[in-house]
Amino acid sequence: MKLLYGVQGTGNGHIARARMMAHHFAKRGIEVQYLFSGRPPEQYFDMAAFGDYWHYVGLTFATEQGRISNIKTLRQLRPLQFIRDLRNIDLSPFDAVITDFEPLTAWAGRLQKKSGNWYRSSIRLWQRGGSRKRRRLTQPPHNALFRTNKVSLRTALE
Repeated sequence: MKLLYGVQGTGNGHIARARMMAHHFAKRGIEVQYLFSGRPPEQYFDMAAFGDYWHYVGLTFATEQGRISNIKTLRQLRPLQFIRDLRNIDLSPFDAVITDFEPLTAWAGRLQKKSGNWYRSSIRLWQRGGSRKRRRLTQPPHNALFRTNKVSLRTALE
């Protein structure tokens, strides 16, 4: 089984979870290609567990004094780069795509019709108000598993 695992690298929490998952994937002999986005590549540390990982600019929030700054976030977004990166990601060699709040892999899975099952455990935390139906139609979840080739991740991890 070959996985693409997208990790939002803005903070360290998603990376810590990915390190734990990398250990379990390696123990079970599952081949994983890691993709990180959300911060400049020189700001990552202790990345040996991920081997030859991919890095993309992606999308992220800018913060100021511990709070999200809407203006700074809008200024630092690079939508044309995001679209170029999205077009260049080929999911065909992967049996499944996992994304931990990493938007590039989430959108690539949706656009390349790799969106069999979505696991939404973390999405509910910040999805306050608004219509769930409208949210699903306009934006893929950023904590999702896309099943391709009818291979189940749960089966692979057993």
